[in-house]
Amino acid sequence: MPAEVVRYMVARVDKALKADLGIADGLAADNVYVLDPCCGTGAYLAEVLRRIAANLQGKGLGALAGAAVKKAATARVFGFEIMPAPFVVAHLQVGLTLQSLDAPLTDDPASPSTSSGRRKLKVPQPGESPSPTTPASSSPMH
Repeated sequence: MPAEVVRYMVARVDKALKADLGIADGLAADNVYVLDPCCGTGAYLAEVLRRIAANLQGKGLGALAGAAVKKAATARVFGFEIMPAPFVVAHLQVGLTLQSLDAPLTDDPASPSTSSGRRKLKVPQPGESPSPTTPASSSPMH
């Protein structure tokens, strides 16, 4: 989906949270959870993280804004993808987005760990069965 469409859809949800539901912080609110059940390459997840960061800019958090975005990314923003190739792209896109928002997932940007930091990313080769370290039928992106 074009980035402009993704940006509009995320902005519209953020506006609805604020205007219609009275959640002043919109997507940045601690009680708002985001689930993308078929996240593909992670365009929506990345845009949600950018919107959270933008909403936090006006809060006067300064250097703590990155930590707040990282906390949101690891606790309230979830995506699932069953296909290994889009999962890898989504993982990369979310990781790079977080890095650009001063919220890197690890101290080593080349680390192959997932955003939860609990599993290593290993894409299965043809004929190889999924293992606990392989993004299998419902690989979480959070």
